[in-house]
Amino acid sequence: MSALSKNQIAEIRNLNLEVILSSLGLTRDPNDKRQFKDNDSRISFNGFKWYDHPNEVGGGGAIDLVMHCKQCDFTQAVKYLAGIDLSNITVSSVNDGTVRSNNQQSFKPEPNIEHLNAVRHYLTNTRKIDSKMIEWCIKTGRVYADDVKNCCFNYGDGVELKGTSSKKWGRCYGKITKPFLIPARSAQLVVVESAIDALSFRQLFNGVAVASIAGATRYGLVNYLYEYAQKNKQTLVCGFDNDSAGDESAHGIRKKYNILQRVRPNLKDWNEDLKEKA
Repeated sequence: MSALSKNQIAEIRNLNLEVILSSLGLTRDPNDKRQFKDNDSRISFNGFKWYDHPNEVGGGGAIDLVMHCKQCDFTQAVKYLAGIDLSNITVSSVNDGTVRSNNQQSFKPEPNIEHLNAVRHYLTNTRKIDSKMIEWCIKTGRVYADDVKNCCFNYGDGVELKGTSSKKWGRCYGKITKPFLIPARSAQLVVVESAIDALSFRQLFNGVAVASIAGATRYGLVNYLYEYAQKNKQTLVCGFDNDSAGDESAHGIRKKYNILQRVRPNLKDWNEDLKEKA
């Protein structure tokens, strides 16, 4: 990309925040037209200003917003904004609450093997995941690094991203079409909320099949896992987080799919259990 003038950068900074939030994979809150959300963020905006409530971070303009959401630097944010086709992105109505894009695939970041060591360090040191498990995930394409050293967990046509810096950050990009599955010839298949929870659960309970659906409300993936479990003569077990949101989602899924068993981590999630044990 050739150098941009100050006026061009100013134009990029002033791009419509609603459209940019949609391009980043967030969906409009059906109860508040000035808020967009995903599993990790709830961002409100007022003209030029925006604020991410759960992460207590705010800023002004599209460049700041992309730097925050993609955990990248100024140059990378400008490159992203200059390269996307905004005409391909439509913001959903408030009643719908979904985002539609004709270029959904572009949201999934490309692998960058030069940054794999940052991913390895994050998973082993911060998350306490066994190094052999990490190498298996990398070899099988379940885990990779992107251009800005994010840890990317593969979900078919989409990814679950976790920042590898000291700041706690995560988001989904692309279209989540498959679960993050760690198979095993076990009597049970446990469904959890995140890939890190799946890795943590497997480490805590070696030999038990586990899968993440990147959240707690992706019923399409639960249906996929329900059929997978039946095919492999496994019992589907709900292992969502030990909090009110996890309990509420677990209740709905257990009722819909006649899942009789619910297991909870001792702490909030399975990775916290693993780190306490480490």
